Amino acid sequence: MTLSQSIDLFLRQVVLKRGIPFELNDISNKKDDVEELSYIINSVDGNEPPAEAKKLIHLYSLGYIDYETAKFGIMRLFTNDR
Repeated sequence: MTLSQSIDLFLRQVVLKRGIPFELNDISNKKDDVEELSYIINSVDGNEPPAEAKKLIHLYSLGYIDYETAKFGIMRLFTNDR
């Protein structure tokens, strides 16, 4: 497929979908969220985060869980409600 054909195909899809024919992801938000999760961990005791917290951040960074789930799980690690 040539560049010209690719652009033509893309523009046809824009017209058919009445917008960009694919989802746009804002990577900067995910980075900010990971930084906030790290801040939450550090603000609780300032020590090395427990392995469970690292696992939650890793799952979030891979997209397996959403931000609110990761935050809830991390906060739960540091409360007495386990």
